[in-house]
Amino acid sequence: MNEIKMIPIGDLEHHPDNPRADLGDVSELAASIKAQGIMQNLTVIPDLERAKYLVVIGNRRLEAAKLAGLVELPCRIADMSLTQALQTMMAENMQRTDLTVIDQINGIGKMQQLGMTLPEIAKGTGLSETTVRRRATIGTLPKKQLEKACEKGASLLDLLEVTKLEDPADQEKVLESFGTNNFSYSIANAVRSQNMKKWRDEFLPMLQAAYPKARKCKDQDRWSDTWEVVHTWRFDDRDDPDPIPEPEEGIKYGIAADDVPWNITLMKIDEEAKKRKAEEKDNREWMRWLKEHATFLNKEAAELRYSFIRKFRFKNAKERTEFWKLVEEFLWKNKAFTDGYGSSSMSGQLVREIMGIPVEHYEERQKRGAESFETECERRGANMDAVLLAWAVCGGVCGGASYSMANYVSDYNGAHVESEELDKVYEFMTRLGYQMSDFEKSLQKGTHPFIKNPKKYFKDMQKALAEEDQEGPEA
Repeated sequence: MNEIKMIPIGDLEHHPDNPRADLGDVSELAASIKAQGIMQNLTVIPDLERAKYLVVIGNRRLEAAKLAGLVELPCRIADMSLTQALQTMMAENMQRTDLTVIDQINGIGKMQQLGMTLPEIAKGTGLSETTVRRRATIGTLPKKQLEKACEKGASLLDLLEVTKLEDPADQEKVLESFGTNNFSYSIANAVRSQNMKKWRDEFLPMLQAAYPKARKCKDQDRWSDTWEVVHTWRFDDRDDPDPIPEPEEGIKYGIAADDVPWNITLMKIDEEAKKRKAEEKDNREWMRWLKEHATFLNKEAAELRYSFIRKFRFKNAKERTEFWKLVEEFLWKNKAFTDGYGSSSMSGQLVREIMGIPVEHYEERQKRGAESFETECERRGANMDAVLLAWAVCGGVCGGASYSMANYVSDYNGAHVESEELDKVYEFMTRLGYQMSDFEKSLQKGTHPFIKNPKKYFKDMQKALAEEDQEGPEA
């Protein structure tokens, strides 16, 4: 055919398979056509069923001519098959810089649907085979998410990265994250997860074949009393993996591979290790009991002192005067009366602890204005004689920080501890009428049964508790 003739604009239509979906702004071209007329004919093919012509080359000129008010256009009627028409449109449009990525992908996809191979498409469109192959690969991504990503400005390189993912669900998830701060993270994480799965699918069957009777274990079993780690293979070391060791006779093995995807661990039951871990566990339990009971004894002794302090009262002014003389005798070093709120007021916090005076929230203190600690104590009904003694013991006799840690029993291992600070406190309080109990004296001298022989003390306690259980509640 290939003849050129004037065809009414009403008989011309855009080819439905034109890869260029958006023709862009044609106003300048319309002005030029209006001034100079059509300088180049359109290329069309006949649509015999509808008595129309489909524009293969010149779709922008068609729209501009409509805008310029033309009623007919010069057209070359080409004799082309559908495949040839697509190739022609692709060759004309693919080289254009304003052709969108999705238009390029869709155009190649349509030619593939017509049965054309990628080399044939490359030859027919004038594009390199690499260019065609990459766009065809991108065209396999989930269409809906692909179009949205392209609308957000996804580049070909971005989309090629997504094609490295084999699972469509992963592809959809990553494409949906395009345009957010999570896109790079999402694709890197998805690629790593995919590679991790491949590594596991390759390595785990080899390990299971070498240890066919191995039990299925959990990763946490490596810290149990039963299992001992033989070797752990890690995903990050996949390029240079350690060899799989030969199994030993009479040893029961287990494989942990489900809980931590980047690790595959081979374990074994080792009776010696089991026994050793049991002993370590018993030792940990023993040390825990030592610490807890040492803390209990120290608190019991402290509570006896605190009880005396809370009940302390000056009988008369003379006793108050004598009290200050005693303070001077014990080399008072810190006469600042702290209230337990400042960052360095350890003494004040201990005074509150001894007297049972709670620390108020900042908002509550603000409501009361510049209330002094003495005023707060009076408001709470705390006797100031007792507060004064608590303050003297905590802040003056041995210092707040020292007193807070002063004990006769180590809360680390239950051993006896020499404490000059606590000796001074007891001497100070004894001069004020305090009487040390035999219990406190045994802690001070290190003669308490717990300190002398903690294991015997523990057994005696268990025996006594067992006898109480046997006697029952009525005994």
